[in-house]
Amino acid sequence: MFMNKFFAFCLLILCPVSFLFAQQYQGYNSSNYSGVTGIYENPANIADSRFLLDLNLLSSEFNFNNNFISFNTAILSTNDNPVLDTIYNDAFQQFREDQFIQKDWTQMKQTRIFNSINVQGPAAMFSIGKHGFAITSGLRHYLHIDNLDPRTADFALSELEDQTNWNVDLNNQKLNILGAGWAEFGVAYGTTLLNTGEHYLKGGVHFKALIAMYGAYLYADELVVNFRNDDTVRVQISDARFGYSDNLTDDILNETFSSVDNFINRAGFGADFGFVYEWRPKHKEYEHPFKKGKQVQHKNKYKLKVGFSVADIGGLAFDRGDYGASFDGANSGEWDLDTFGDAAKGIQSFADLMNDTFNMSNNQDPFVIRLPTSVSLQIDYNIWRCFYVNFSARIAASQDDSPLQMHSLNTFSLTPRIELPQLDFGIPVTIDGFSNVTAGLYMRLGPLFVGSSNCWNMIVGPNIRGVNLYAGLKVPITFRAPRKPKEINPEEIVEEPLISEQDVAMPDTANVVIDASTIEEQAEADKKWMEEQTKEEPEPTPEPEPTSEPEPTPDPDYYEAQEDEIIVEENRAYFQSNSAWVSSAGRAVLSKMAQKINSDDAYHAVIHGHTDNVGDPAANKRLAARRANAVLKYLIEQGVDEKRLVIIAQGEDNPVAENDTEDGRGKNRRVEVLLLKKEN
Repeated sequence: MFMNKFFAFCLLILCPVSFLFAQQYQGYNSSNYSGVTGIYENPANIADSRFLLDLNLLSSEFNFNNNFISFNTAILSTNDNPVLDTIYNDAFQQFREDQFIQKDWTQMKQTRIFNSINVQGPAAMFSIGKHGFAITSGLRHYLHIDNLDPRTADFALSELEDQTNWNVDLNNQKLNILGAGWAEFGVAYGTTLLNTGEHYLKGGVHFKALIAMYGAYLYADELVVNFRNDDTVRVQISDARFGYSDNLTDDILNETFSSVDNFINRAGFGADFGFVYEWRPKHKEYEHPFKKGKQVQHKNKYKLKVGFSVADIGGLAFDRGDYGASFDGANSGEWDLDTFGDAAKGIQSFADLMNDTFNMSNNQDPFVIRLPTSVSLQIDYNIWRCFYVNFSARIAASQDDSPLQMHSLNTFSLTPRIELPQLDFGIPVTIDGFSNVTAGLYMRLGPLFVGSSNCWNMIVGPNIRGVNLYAGLKVPITFRAPRKPKEINPEEIVEEPLISEQDVAMPDTANVVIDASTIEEQAEADKKWMEEQTKEEPEPTPEPEPTSEPEPTPDPDYYEAQEDEIIVEENRAYFQSNSAWVSSAGRAVLSKMAQKINSDDAYHAVIHGHTDNVGDPAANKRLAARRANAVLKYLIEQGVDEKRLVIIAQGEDNPVAENDTEDGRGKNRRVEVLLLKKEN
């Protein structure tokens, strides 16, 4: 039955099977033995670390939370799991009634969903004196849905059977759906900035090269959904933006995820930075016993530690899919739900459906999704010996009304802990941006750490709104206590006897004469060799410099259609500055053009190469010719006969936008393909 399929689709997008993006490795990140993992809490942590070397083999984190539904903890059990109970076959409403507890949607302003997966790959941190260095790698996936109308979510969970919601405008104001996945490769540096003994300050930075993998977004100032009945829905949308990366397809598992090449989209840049202040009232107790002016490195020295950091500054750039667009003003359409279910099987077919329904203004420019920038404050207090208590707060720099801006969830946590070189554990208690209160546990034992920010909620139950689990495996090498240099026993010293003059052999006079003669002969030979080496060699005849790229043959400024031909259409491919590489978005446009040219022998095309006005006009002319040739070559690869293609290199002439801004110059860096048809 289609309604079950449609409901499953709604569950995929709207239900609380989601992941909470907050502080990574919550609880464990407060430990002074978190090592290279603690870099995500504050990059300054790698300076004056307890580790000589810390190697992360693999760490990962799984989070699950929402602000609308709590579910029975029995769903997590391995025995008698209600999900497998046959009494719930084709009876989701019964399952919902037995296993879910929903908030009253009339008491809620919005439904919010967060989704993130974090994997820290191979990473290393090491210390040299007062300096700390790190190399990191990782994968991150992120999704959030904000400002979803609670009544809309409740109606979807009812499988559209609640007839009181038929013919009702379900209004979603500033709906924001945003998701992305990317890889990170980073380098970090931390160092001591101030050390007066009692007062200590260190700082650190973490620079990250980002490899964008996939991304998609939908933002609407207003989205009104009206279900006329269980078969028809009317949608009204205004001032919306929609787009997705060109490597996202309907068949994600077999196409998008089929190879590493499909994952790589564009490169980006990110950065974190932070500072840590420590108050060390008993700093004299930590002076190095054998090195004057130095302090031991195997112990924590502070009574109070305060850290401040800013994480995830930067953004991800993506090549846009075929139907990236904006909706200016109000647009409306009506869908038969069976037709909708057959058409919207994935993001690409959903984009086709949107394009067929609404007045979309296509935009093939790359789009940028900004990282979830956040500001963090950490306060750590040493109660007594190995007993500590930590308070940390993470605040999203941008909230949920910002399109194309990922944002973290605000969290406030308190973590009492016991911390030893090879063992520590703590109990983080957290209040998140959904007003959920959770209690968890983390433990580190040598190279292994495991933890959860809400395991006590899962144990106590019976209903929870989220699950958090993380674990990691490392090779930690900590600093050792200084060892006293080995003392030398005076009785063990053995004095060597002195050599007398009689024991020293005197040289033979004849041998001295022979040696002197040999030295003179060697000196003459060396002199002749030096003269040979210093002879002036004739300068080699310089080879002719390679000729520069030939100027394109003179062509008319612009092609004028002849009397026996008509202009069918014009398409454009855009280029990066000083580049003749055809992007994937450009190739998609040219592929469709090639199919059209090959469909009729009367078609032929004129390729105009253009540049912006940066640089020498003659060089721009040559660059325009290279761009046009690149398009020509691609069309030929698609089966177009070269005789049906003509190139005109115009350079910086005939701009379509002002060259004073980067946006205008980007529009001028283009190749226009004019499709013409010979009349009979």
